[in-house]
Amino acid sequence: MKIYQIVLKKKYLYLTAIPLFISVMWFACTTEKNTSVTRTYHNTTARFNVGFNGFESLKEAELKIDELPDNYTILLPIFKSEKEEVPAAVGADTERAIQKAAKLIDRHSITVKPKRKDPKPGMTAEERQKLEDFYNKPEYNNWVDDAYLIIGKAHYLQHDYRTGIKSFLLILNKFRKEDVRLDAMYWLARTYASLGELNDAENYLNMMREDKLYPDNKKYHNQTALLAVDILIKQKKYSEAAVALEPIIKKTKKRKQRARLQYLLAQLYQQTNQNSKALTAFQEVVKMNPPYEMAFSAKINMAKSYSGNGDPEKLVKTLTKMLNDDKNTDFQDQIYYALADIEMKKPDTLSAKANYLKSTEKSVNNQNQKAISCLALADIYFAERNYISAGAYYDSTMSVLDKKHPDYQEISTKARNLSELVSNIKTVQREDSLRRVANMPETERMILIEQLIAKVKADEAAENVTQTTGRDEFSPDFNNNTSKGNWYFYNEQSLAIGRNEFKKLWGNRKYEEHWRRKNKAIVANVEENTDVDTTKRVSDNKKPEFYLQDLPLNDTLLEQSHQKTAKALFAAGTIYEQKMHDYPKASESYQELLRRYPEHSLAVESLFNLYMLNYKYLNNKSEAEKYRQRILSEYPKSKYAAILTDPDYMKKLDETRLKIEQLYAEAYQAYQVGNYDIVIAKSEESVRVFEGNALTSKFLYLTSMAQGSRGNIAEMKSGLETVIKNFPDDEVVPKAKKTLEVIKSGKYDPDYYSFDGSGDHYYEIIVPDSTVIINKIKFSLASYNIRVFPDKKLSVTNTPYEDKKMQIIVQGMSGKAEAEKFFNQLVAENLWNDIPTEMYSHFVISKANYEKLQKLQQTEKYLSFFIKHYSL
Repeated sequence: MKIYQIVLKKKYLYLTAIPLFISVMWFACTTEKNTSVTRTYHNTTARFNVGFNGFESLKEAELKIDELPDNYTILLPIFKSEKEEVPAAVGADTERAIQKAAKLIDRHSITVKPKRKDPKPGMTAEERQKLEDFYNKPEYNNWVDDAYLIIGKAHYLQHDYRTGIKSFLLILNKFRKEDVRLDAMYWLARTYASLGELNDAENYLNMMREDKLYPDNKKYHNQTALLAVDILIKQKKYSEAAVALEPIIKKTKKRKQRARLQYLLAQLYQQTNQNSKALTAFQEVVKMNPPYEMAFSAKINMAKSYSGNGDPEKLVKTLTKMLNDDKNTDFQDQIYYALADIEMKKPDTLSAKANYLKSTEKSVNNQNQKAISCLALADIYFAERNYISAGAYYDSTMSVLDKKHPDYQEISTKARNLSELVSNIKTVQREDSLRRVANMPETERMILIEQLIAKVKADEAAENVTQTTGRDEFSPDFNNNTSKGNWYFYNEQSLAIGRNEFKKLWGNRKYEEHWRRKNKAIVANVEENTDVDTTKRVSDNKKPEFYLQDLPLNDTLLEQSHQKTAKALFAAGTIYEQKMHDYPKASESYQELLRRYPEHSLAVESLFNLYMLNYKYLNNKSEAEKYRQRILSEYPKSKYAAILTDPDYMKKLDETRLKIEQLYAEAYQAYQVGNYDIVIAKSEESVRVFEGNALTSKFLYLTSMAQGSRGNIAEMKSGLETVIKNFPDDEVVPKAKKTLEVIKSGKYDPDYYSFDGSGDHYYEIIVPDSTVIINKIKFSLASYNIRVFPDKKLSVTNTPYEDKKMQIIVQGMSGKAEAEKFFNQLVAENLWNDIPTEMYSHFVISKANYEKLQKLQQTEKYLSFFIKHYSL
C-alpha cells in the first residue's frame, strides 16, 4: 500500500511538472516579455546555437581566405580579403553566416522595455545612472549587435561593400554605447579603404583611435596600424608605408604572417628605389623559412634589386644554378626575367631582350609573369621607337594582363594608341607595296607571285617539320630589323614577329578560321558584318588570284590607294604628336604627306601642325615661320590662316562651340518632353551657327526621331539612313540602325504607347548588368517598400534588358496616383546618390505599356511618353 502511494505521488508530480515546464519554456521563449528569465534564455540560445553557427561560418571563410595563394609579382595586399577571387571562394560560408545572424536577430532580439522598478534606497548617482541606462537600452540581447557585425563582415567578404557599410553604420548608431562600436568603426574604415574612398577610411580610423575605449583595447592596436599602412599604400605613399610597417613586423607573432609582411616591406623598398634596403629585406624573408614560392620569389627579387653597381656575377651564378634545379622547372620564366633585369642594368639590351623572350616562352601556366615579360619587351622597343614591335608586345601584354595590375589603364591606353599607329603605318606600307607591284609589267608580276606561292608552300612544309620535331625556326633576329622583301605579304620582320608571338601565346595550332575559339561550331555561321563582299574574295594564298585581288590596276583603284596612304600618313602624324608625344616622328609623317601629296586636302592642316610642332615643342622658330608663310600664301582663305592672323579667332571658335552645345541641350530636352517642333527648329539653327559642327550627327539623329514621333516615318527613315552613311563611327549609329530595323519590321508607331491611369502599375529602373549595382538597388527597394508602403505587398524582380543591361521591376501598385507617389518619394530620398545618373533610367509604367516595352525595348521612346503623361 505504501509503495503504491509513492508511485501515485511521483506520477502526480510528473504530470504536474509537464504543464509547468511547458509554461516556463513558453514564457522564456517569447520576446514580447523582458525579464531576467527571457533575457537569460535568449542570450544563451543566441550564443550557443544560432550565433555559434554564424561565427563558425565566418571563421571557415577567413581560413579559406588565408589559404589563397599570393601573386608575388605585384605588391602584396595588406588584407587578402580584397583579392578578386575571395567572393567565389567563400560564397557558401558567408551566405550561411548571414542567414544565421539574420535568424538570431529575428528570433532572439528583445527590444521591449523591462518593467521599471524604483531605485533602491542608498543607491549612488553612478548606480542610478547605470540603472537608467539599462532601461534606455535599444536592445536587451547581448548578441544581436554581434549578429549585425557578422552580417556586415560577411557582405564585406562578398565584396558587397555598400551593403556591409549599412550594417556597420547601424551598429554605430544603435549600439553607440557598447564596446562593439570599435569594431564598427574599424570595419567602416576598412570597407571604405577597399572602395578606394580613402578620406572616409581615414576619418573612421581616427574616430576609432580617439574613442575612450581604444587605449585599453590593445587587440585593436595592431589591426589599426595595419589598416593605416593599407591606406598609405593605396595613396601610393610607399616610403611612409614602409616606415609604418617596420614596427608592425616586429610585433607580429605568427611566423607566416610576419614573413608575408616582411616580403611586402621589401616590395615597398623596391617601389621607392631603395634597392640596398630591398635586398636586405628579401634576404630576411629567406631566413624566415617561408613557403617555397615566397622564398623562391624573394631570391628572384634579390636579383632584381641589383642596382647596377658592383659585380653581378654572383647573382647570375645563383640564378643559373636555380635554372638547372628540377624543382624550378615551372619557375624558369621568373628566373629568365630576373636575368634579363640584371642585363638591363649593365646595360646589355640585346642580352636582356633574349632573356625576356625566353621568359615569355617558358610562361606556360603563369599568366602574370608572361604579362610582365611581354611588357618589358614592349617598353624596350617603345624606348627604341620601334613602334611596330612595341605594339605587338603591348598587344601580347594586354591579352594576359590582370586588370588589377596597378598600371593596367596606362598600359591599355598605350597599347590602344600603338595599335592605331601601327595600323596606319602598315596601311602606308601595304598601299606602297600594292602600287609598286601593280606598276610592274604583267610578266614580272606573275613571276613574283609564282615565287611567293612557292615560298608559301615551302614554309608550310617547314612548319610541318617543326611541329614534328619540336624545333622553333621563327625566333626574331634582333640584329636585323630590315625587310628583305618588297611585297607586303612577305615582310620578314613582320612575319617573324607575328609567328613568334602567335606560338608563344597559343602554341602550335593549325591555321584555320576562329582558331582562338574553343567551340568553333558556335561561330561557324556567324561572321562580322562588313561592307566588303567577302563571297567574291579568294582566301587561298596558293592561288595567283589571292595576290591579284587587291592590286590597284585601274585609275579609280589607284586614286583610292593614294587616298588611303595620305590619310594614314596624317593619322600617324597626329598619333605621334598627340598620343605618343614623339614630335620628331610626327614632323616626319606630316612632311612625308606634303612631299607625296602637296595638293591633298590634308596638306594645309599638315602645314599648320608642322608650324605648331616647331613653335611649341621642337623650339625651331625659323622653321615654324617657314610653315606660317606657306599657309598665308598658299591657303589665305583657310581657317588656319585666320587663326594665324586673327588673335581672337580661337575665342570666337570656342563661343561657337558653346552655342552649338547649348542648342543641342535645348533640342534634347525638347525631345524628351515631346516638343518636336522645337527639336527641328534648334537643329536648323545649329546649321546656321556652324554648318558641319561636331554635333551634326546627333542633331540629325534627334531630328529624325522627332519626325518619326510626329508621324513622318519616311523623313525619319531618310534621316537615319543619312546618319549611318555619313557618320559610320558615331556613337548614335547603333541606335539609328536598331530604329531602322524596327521601321522595316513594321512595328514602329508614334502612338505605340497608350495612356491608362487605372489598373496595375510598375516601377522600373534600367541599369548596367552589374551584380553589385543590382544587389544594392534591390536591397534598397526592398527596404523602401517596407518603410514607405508597409501595407502593400510589393515584389522586386529583375530580368535582362537590351545592350547588356538589366531591368529591376517593383510590382503591386494600383493606378497612376499610387505609382506617382512611389516614384516621387523615391526621387526625393535620392536612394541612388552614389550611382551616376547617366548609368540608369527609371520610371513608372502601366502593365499594358510594360508589355509593349519588353517587345520594343527602346527606353528613350518610353521616357518621352512617361514625362508627358505623369506628374513628376
